[in-house]
Amino acid sequence: MESLVDNIVALEREADALIEEAHLEARRIKLAVEGDLARFKDELARERNERLADLREQFDRKYQEALRVEESKLADGLKAIDQIPDALVRQQIDRILDRFREW
Repeated sequence: MESLVDNIVALEREADALIEEAHLEARRIKLAVEGDLARFKDELARERNERLADLREQFDRKYQEALRVEESKLADGLKAIDQIPDALVRQQIDRILDRFREW
């Protein structure tokens, strides 16, 4: 009878050891998964930041090009205005003033 009790106690100890080992393995797995998750989050954040930087760079290039185009149009317009003869400007001013006088 005593050997049966001894066997049961030994089996209980073995079961306790297996359970403890399973707990330790679960903790190791959890730590590994948390590490993988942290690396994954870091990688996603890095990729997102790289994409945002690329988009900002593309936007800046497009903005600078559009700005150059608009500045060129403005310069052309100002040059065209400067090329209008003073006599023609004076003539147009006089016509406008004559219209106001007719009212």
